[in-house]
Amino acid sequence: MSAKLRLLPAAGVVAAVAFTIVVNALAMRHYRRFDVTTTTRHALSPATLETLRTLPGPVELWILLGKGEPLFESIRNAAETYRGHNQFVRLHVVDPDRDLVQFEELRRRFRLNGGSVEGGAAAHGMDDVALVVERGERRHFVERGDLMEVDSVAAGRVRPREERALTAAIRSVLRSERTRLCFTDGHGEPSADDMSARGVGAFAEVLRRDNYEVARVDTTLPGAHEPFRGCSAVVVATPRRAFTTTEAERLRTYLLEGGSALVAISPSATKAGVSTVGLDVVLAPFGLRLESALVVEGETKLAFPESRGTRFLAGVRAHPVTAPLADEGAEKSAPPPIVVELVRPLGFATEPGAAAPVPLLTTSDRAFAPTALTEETAWNDVPVQGPTDLPGPLLIAAASERAKLSNSAHHGPRLVVVGTHSVLSSKGGGDPLAYGAAVFAEGAIAWLTANPLVLDVPERPTVTTAVRLTSESIAEVRRYVVFLIPLTFAFLGALVTWSRRRGRAARGGPA
Repeated sequence: MSAKLRLLPAAGVVAAVAFTIVVNALAMRHYRRFDVTTTTRHALSPATLETLRTLPGPVELWILLGKGEPLFESIRNAAETYRGHNQFVRLHVVDPDRDLVQFEELRRRFRLNGGSVEGGAAAHGMDDVALVVERGERRHFVERGDLMEVDSVAAGRVRPREERALTAAIRSVLRSERTRLCFTDGHGEPSADDMSARGVGAFAEVLRRDNYEVARVDTTLPGAHEPFRGCSAVVVATPRRAFTTTEAERLRTYLLEGGSALVAISPSATKAGVSTVGLDVVLAPFGLRLESALVVEGETKLAFPESRGTRFLAGVRAHPVTAPLADEGAEKSAPPPIVVELVRPLGFATEPGAAAPVPLLTTSDRAFAPTALTEETAWNDVPVQGPTDLPGPLLIAAASERAKLSNSAHHGPRLVVVGTHSVLSSKGGGDPLAYGAAVFAEGAIAWLTANPLVLDVPERPTVTTAVRLTSESIAEVRRYVVFLIPLTFAFLGALVTWSRRRGRAARGGPA
């Protein structure tokens, strides 16, 4: 054999290795994924493809799910498809059970703490977040409930929403403008930086993490003629001193010109009775007013012991503000309860042309609101309803919207009024009972500042994710496994044995 022939096998091996390297290099440079499912389960819509095509820079996708979780494969496949269309999409998978060090680093980086933001309850936590989309300092948190919609619990059918959630999150972090929330100051309001039980610091921190810009606006300054210019919404949280007539008129003007506000004011007793805050002219165009009373919940199943009826579970009415609570209930056995304390009731104003308010939170029929309260009033037990007290059921939170000022406006002037600021305050150590109130507060802010993305991503068809086993089906499986399968094999064994014996007998051998 010549030397050239002996080199042929080695040359073939080298050529095969070189070919493999070239193919892999081309695959890395021209990465593509193909969807061959019958329902095009993983194919992206034209709207998403356009969003990916116009990405101006890197976007980080952080998957915070364990590999054993049901949603892991679907969200990973979706993220891989996004990355296949644009290399600016950078995918990171962090398993909370295996990548403990990196997971802890992300927890601090995203200011998350085991289901709640540090210092109090929050609407996002490590237990809820499945994915974080990040670009620079802007982040969008995608929760597990955003990735699917339950279509039929009985049939185990869900509607996948990974593409809608991912595309919305990417478009959110690409927005250049930030929604500005203005907390009023100058009247003894709790600070947006105060993390104590009375402060609203934890709530403000959640808003910052959701890409809101939180600002403090002192309306008492001499030059504050237009203090709310540039504010997407105003938050008024339990001022200790009343607004002046001029300040109230400025807030009223801001609202009637298209602004929005969240007013959360707890009752405060003085020597003359429950204090007023000077916002009647602000609330009247929206058909609401604050009553000078304190709500006492007489239903023992709703009131907390030792609270004398002043801390209780509120009844929730259907509205876009409370929709996140219903979404939470779809994921769990029931919606999270809303715990409120030190609440003043709301009334209806009769200003001409006022909008019609919609109830959000109410009390039971057994609740009442004493009006004869002073700072010397003290109760050793749940008080008895008096003849001048307001009877239940009482309205304790409401939303109201006036007509749009122009056809191009996303919505008209909006107002949410809550008779307590406890829905905004934090509880030290992350009180789990405050979670429902936190979800409610974030729902109110989302409704007030609604500037929705035009999300032209079509809905996906429903898929079956589980097999529902009834007692009848379980009994049928038991009969099949315990009786039918063994009897079938026994019959086949007997048939084979009989056949063999018959064959031997036919050949004249021993049976």
